[in-house]
Amino acid sequence: MNTLRSKRENWSYIEHGLYSVDRIAQMIENFDYEWGIDTSRQEKYKTHADTRCLTVQSISLYWVVGNPAVSKKLFEIKDQAAKEEIDYIVKDLEEKNDGKLVNFEIVSLNGNCRIRTHRDRGDFVYYGRRIHVPIITNPGALFTVAGNQIHMEKGKAYEINNAKWHSVINKSAQERIHLILDILPNEYARTVNFI
Repeated sequence: MNTLRSKRENWSYIEHGLYSVDRIAQMIENFDYEWGIDTSRQEKYKTHADTRCLTVQSISLYWVVGNPAVSKKLFEIKDQAAKEEIDYIVKDLEEKNDGKLVNFEIVSLNGNCRIRTHRDRGDFVYYGRRIHVPIITNPGALFTVAGNQIHMEKGKAYEINNAKWHSVINKSAQERIHLILDILPNEYARTVNFI
């Protein structure tokens, strides 16, 4: 199990392992209507205007420590091979972070676009572990957290310190697609109802 660090400490990224994601990539390459199920993220937040998002599982980002919350499954992964890859990643990350998956998004950043510098706030940010797993990427897709810029490699899991200033640029015409997995440590996830 990895040692969890406070997001108030001075760190940018923690690597959590390398996973097989080829079947997930094949599934996502066939997405069509899925990207249009809920467009509120890119409509509500100007920062995310050049993204597309499929929310698989959701919890209120306004959750407060100690308060009850609901984590609701919103989309069923039907591709069995992709589901097996996702389930393995989730199980491994839950074990490594001694927690439960409470929020899960598949997010695409359009080619030749950026996500402006921003930082996330609230209890969910400080206590949750936000992990990115690149599924479709390119060398021109660069992630910056607290001034530290890296290219996130396909299949590697990177926890980001999203309480720090962070941004993304995609210098390629190819879209960049990540799984974004929020793991809430068990000591806090006890108040969450999973439906």
